Amino acid sequence: MRHAVLFIATLFLLGCRDNGTPIENLPPDTQLQVDTIVRNGDLRLGTNVQLHWYGTDQDGYITGYNVEVNGVGGFTKATDSLFSFSIDAGVDTADILVEISAVDNEGAVDESPAQLIVPIKNAAPEVVIDPDGTLPDSAFIVATLDWRASDEDGDATIELVEVKLNNGNWFSIGTQPSLLSFALNSNGVVDFYKNAQWTDTLSGANLVGENFIYLRAKDRAGIYSAVDTSAGFLWSAASENTLIINGQAEYLGSYYKAWMDSANIAYDYIQMDAVTGAGIPAYWDPTYEIIMSRYSQIALFTDATVFPTKSGSDYLLNILALSTQKFLQQGGKLFTASQLSAPMAGGAYLDIFPIESIVLSSGQARLTNDSSLVPLVSGYPSMRPQNIVLGVVPVVPSADASPLYVGQLTKIAGWNGATTLGATRSQGSSVNQVFIALPLHLFTRPNEGGQELLDHVFNAVF
Repeated sequence: MRHAVLFIATLFLLGCRDNGTPIENLPPDTQLQVDTIVRNGDLRLGTNVQLHWYGTDQDGYITGYNVEVNGVGGFTKATDSLFSFSIDAGVDTADILVEISAVDNEGAVDESPAQLIVPIKNAAPEVVIDPDGTLPDSAFIVATLDWRASDEDGDATIELVEVKLNNGNWFSIGTQPSLLSFALNSNGVVDFYKNAQWTDTLSGANLVGENFIYLRAKDRAGIYSAVDTSAGFLWSAASENTLIINGQAEYLGSYYKAWMDSANIAYDYIQMDAVTGAGIPAYWDPTYEIIMSRYSQIALFTDATVFPTKSGSDYLLNILALSTQKFLQQGGKLFTASQLSAPMAGGAYLDIFPIESIVLSSGQARLTNDSSLVPLVSGYPSMRPQNIVLGVVPVVPSADASPLYVGQLTKIAGWNGATTLGATRSQGSSVNQVFIALPLHLFTRPNEGGQELLDHVFNAVF
């Protein structure tokens, strides 16, 4: 048996020599699993293509592959890859030469690489207006929308995104997603904002019929996407210097409008409905920041109702806090009347309105129909409710504010606390905020109600 093994070993050694010279290493061979792709016109492949290959070697083993695309490449041990081929700018189609040569364990390289010509066609980009931000049928001053652009060839191939209003000219807005706002002036000129930053003025607004906003994208091959179009909307501009924002039921707004009419205050009016969503923008910011910037004075009426936002829901005082802050910083003057409640103990509104905190206690505070809100500042009217008001929540004015009203409260079941129900804040020597911590529609008595207060604030204080 031993002699048999020695004999076989001897034969093997002899087979490896030719007259004492080692046999030369044979180069490997390379195969692509697809050796031909025939596609024309729109049937060409996209720029992202998955390819597979393998190599064989008669006297050793494969250690990797040299992969070249149009003469440029490198070494890999992989046997497949997703190629993202690029097309030169301005070119719609291309034929890409892929060459793959196996490398064996002795460093020999396949002298006849596997070759494949890949016919590719540039994919058109896509641009989409955010469907969750659909414009309402009617836009008051501001129309805001969001958008996204993509490309199967890679988003980096998108060269620009353009927008236009109605039949106006296309203009570039960059390639990064952004909120676009269009704010109408009464003369038909539109201020264009990108992420709340004023960018340009546009013409072409339709003050009578429907308006449309169009978006399109272009890639570096010069191919345009299909145009995406907003829903049609009617547009109205600011016409007065005073704005009423009513976040309560529409029938309550009739009180406020009648009182402002009696005080001879011309105003624009916004009605919102937290239940139906009527009058509520898809994007509170920057829509309301821009709306409020169009006015010098605003009356805000709301309560403890929560309103929908993109991220959930919140109280209107919190939702409008940032926009209100910017309005006040620009010199605006604000009257606010709002019901407060225990869940509103914290929130952004405490940093903006002239309130440090709300007063909470066990038991309950009431304002009866034979008691009043008593003014602490001369000229402000005493106010008495038409009916008993339950669950009154007084406030602690902020350090830079002054108390305006105290309530003749009935304290039940151990309720205890301050009774301040109104405050003012000044900018310089002028009052720029008046805050009442109860809904104003509760005070409808002649000569002791909301009408007298609004008349005094908008005709004497502001």
